[in-house]
Amino acid sequence: MIKLFKYEFQRKWKLSLGLLAAYFLVYFGFLMKFKSEGTYSIESFGFQLIFFILLGSALSFSSVVGAVNNLRLEAKQSTRDLYFSIPMSSYTKIGSKVIVSVVEVFAAGFIAIYTAVQAIEHLTGVALWKPAIKEIMSQPVDQLIFTVVANIVYAVLMILVVYLSFAIFRSFFSQVKFGGIITIGIYIFLNYLLIRGSSLLFSNVQETMLDGFGLWMLLAGFTVFTTSIYLLIGFLFEKRVSFD
Repeated sequence: MIKLFKYEFQRKWKLSLGLLAAYFLVYFGFLMKFKSEGTYSIESFGFQLIFFILLGSALSFSSVVGAVNNLRLEAKQSTRDLYFSIPMSSYTKIGSKVIVSVVEVFAAGFIAIYTAVQAIEHLTGVALWKPAIKEIMSQPVDQLIFTVVANIVYAVLMILVVYLSFAIFRSFFSQVKFGGIITIGIYIFLNYLLIRGSSLLFSNVQETMLDGFGLWMLLAGFTVFTTSIYLLIGFLFEKRVSFD
């Protein structure tokens, strides 16, 4: 799998570096512009706050798009022969892509949140990091661990649903035109099923279960479900996916 990580890094580092350079160029450019207008109060910081939130959201969204393209580009004639000739199972290849994509999503999210908070502190003089960190550190350790694990599982599930949509299209509709539209349709349908199933599950869960051990059991169930989707994607790429 190390070779796959190296392959992903060599293919994407220039694009990622260019994206970050563009992000920070816009970020610092507008930060200096807003700073030149003076210090803001929290009440008068509306437009600037919206701007930095949208800028950070654009960076986060770009990481999700990158996760989608991370697999879609391998279907192109110019790259698929090299990638699929690597003597490793589809499970390993998909696993490496999911790990890389999750790291990208979390890194982009962290940068977006950190820079937005820094901008607010810098322009308003209001300290946000120290109170936030103090509040986080005051939480029970098991709750912090649960939050971290739950967010990782959610990120993995989000990316796997995208990959499953692509795998289903390539397995059963590869000869049909308008592949992009069909893949998006499959993705929307899978998300509908996921949201519908989650709603039914939580509507039938007693409030006493939504605490402590019960939450961990629910998370374990979602982890098993996420693992099942990963295994299904690996199976489809191993046995059914067609690039013709």
